[in-house]
Amino acid sequence: MNIHIKKCLTIILGLLLSLGMAEADILSADDKLSQQLIDAKDTLYTPIEWQHFADKGNKVAQAQYGLMLMKGDRVKKDCSLAKNYLGKSSEQNFHLGYAGMAILYVDGCGVEKSLSKAKDYLIKACINGWEPGCKKYKEI
Repeated sequence: MNIHIKKCLTIILGLLLSLGMAEADILSADDKLSQQLIDAKDTLYTPIEWQHFADKGNKVAQAQYGLMLMKGDRVKKDCSLAKNYLGKSSEQNFHLGYAGMAILYVDGCGVEKSLSKAKDYLIKACINGWEPGCKKYKEI
């Protein structure tokens, strides 16, 4: 890399840091919340809090709350509502949203059983970084 470009980049980075715009500050509020939710254990938040974040459009919370509804984990099992939340998460290309949708189709929970649709969701989960999705895709 040209020495002049390196100097310019160093100056720009210094300016960003001095203005309080380090990498973490450049992230959107939803990106920051997503990282917090990914780092949290699912029991750290109540189901009402997960639902609140999900209803605000957070893809991580949509997936987590959808999985809770699908399993009946600390909430009444509701496959139809689970499909709604998992679908919203998967529409944002979140791997766990795709994975949850795949499980719904494998189990026929709130949807008609369909291994081909499950495979479609598993490959999307795999492409978006969910390694178990790659393995499950090969098994079905």
